[in-house]
Amino acid sequence: MKSHIFALITVLSLTACGGGGGDDNNKIGPGDPMEQAFGAYDIETTMAGNSILSFGILTPERMAVFSQYGEVAIYNYSLGGPIGTDISGTGKHYYQGSIYNGKIDSGTITSETIDATFSVTGIGEGTLHAEYVPLPDKDLADLAGTWVDAADGISSYVIDEDGEISGSDIYGCQVQGSVKQQVRYSIFYEGEITVFNCDEYSGERDVIMAWLDDIQAVAVFSFNDRVGMFHLLK
Repeated sequence: MKSHIFALITVLSLTACGGGGGDDNNKIGPGDPMEQAFGAYDIETTMAGNSILSFGILTPERMAVFSQYGEVAIYNYSLGGPIGTDISGTGKHYYQGSIYNGKIDSGTITSETIDATFSVTGIGEGTLHAEYVPLPDKDLADLAGTWVDAADGISSYVIDEDGEISGSDIYGCQVQGSVKQQVRYSIFYEGEITVFNCDEYSGERDVIMAWLDDIQAVAVFSFNDRVGMFHLLK
């Protein structure tokens, strides 16, 4: 998984239309056995005979996928079927400044795997196989500390035990906001931050953050019709 992330940290400023929002996924909730499926995944997708490796994060409402070639896909999904393991959904693919509509046509999810067929407007149809990556349980307080952007080694952000965030980047843009843990002891967090003193980049951003190991995390955000990703070191 780490090798995938290091190939993805160039995804910093792709044109997009935001990844947040959507109705709550009422098929999964705290205490539901399927919440064991939330977390990190190693993913292989196949389209037109080509295989692509990706890293993914599954939350109760969304699935975010980052490919080895810099493509970002964010889907809102729902579960159905007799036992609530059939997955479907719609989303967006962001690649080299272009936006493509995507759809999960059919699929199934367990606590360890996701298998699905999907289609992307203007690109074609494909298949996805995802395998759960077990990582140590984390609490919200485990985020507490100073996080540095691995890309420049200067931009830094402080997160306290309640998930409150403050900091600034290498350009002097300032950040305030918070994240929360929807599923306790999971490796992912969601929330919002506000960027200010940053010209056209000022504004609110929707954030998904996930642990990679004890000192590394990935954060993906959407703002002002853009989506981006950061590799952070604690």
